[in-house]
Amino acid sequence: MDIRTPAAIGIAVPVFAAGVLAVTGWVVGRAFRQAQPHNGLLDGRGVAAILGFVAVIVGGTIGLAFALRGAGVHYPATWACLAGGLQIVVRSGASILPR
Repeated sequence: MDIRTPAAIGIAVPVFAAGVLAVTGWVVGRAFRQAQPHNGLLDGRGVAAILGFVAVIVGGTIGLAFALRGAGVHYPATWACLAGGLQIVVRSGASILPR
């Protein structure tokens, strides 16, 4: 998105969307196969934890992008999104890896 050419946006958006859908489908599919339903599975604390996780990752990514832009780094949004994506993988990797 940092390049801002129609070709780059036209390629990046569908690839990103397809990647998100594929990874989400894979994770959800594995979760459903291994899930054991429980009435208290997702209570208020679970919802708050998920929303907090998303808020920290999104807020951190946006803040990093602005900081990198202010520092004159080339492609600040790309680097910030890479860092945010790595945080998601590192922090949620333990819950999706096989045991």
